[in-house]
Amino acid sequence: MIRAVTHPKAVLLIAAVLVSVPTALSASSGAVWEEKINRNGILVWTRPVDGYPVDSYRARADINVSIEELFEFLTDLSALPDNVQGFQEMEVLRQEDNIKEYYIVVGAPMARDRDNVLRMVTQSPDIDGIARIEQRAIDTSRPERRRTVRVTNYHESWELIKLSDNRTRATLEVRFDPGGNLPDSVLNWLLAQGPYETFDSLKARFEG
Repeated sequence: MIRAVTHPKAVLLIAAVLVSVPTALSASSGAVWEEKINRNGILVWTRPVDGYPVDSYRARADINVSIEELFEFLTDLSALPDNVQGFQEMEVLRQEDNIKEYYIVVGAPMARDRDNVLRMVTQSPDIDGIARIEQRAIDTSRPERRRTVRVTNYHESWELIKLSDNRTRATLEVRFDPGGNLPDSVLNWLLAQGPYETFDSLKARFEG
């Protein structure tokens, strides 16, 4: 089991919540995406989704990094302790070429900790220059921790498109039920600023 005592800067969006492809996510709602942030080459949209208590969100940016390097970084479980805001502990349960499962606990601002078990399914860059990463919360018999909210409804997808040898368009889309009673200030941060900071951190990491 991996443990940490600090709360590093956010990079991956699972950080923000505990925190199928984009078309599968989009099919769940007829609502129109509303632009929330357009700054520093980063776009963030939100929209309501039927059956979910909070809006889903989508973020996109073109990053000066090869698709292979970005894909490797986003799928490297060993990087999570340094890259997930509020990270507390993680246990890798399964790790194969294109399927990974892990348990993670993170702190949520002004709220109880969140935990869940995630399955990551990956599609490495293909001949057309496209890669995909999908994460879903999965059913588990793992006992729930005291004073921790189990997130059981979470779906995250990344689509990476090669623009050139050293430039990649990354699109992230997430829908989720955070569970519990998060304060409005936390939800507002998750739905706009969280995705923005995720991409801002990625750009800073690879572009300096």
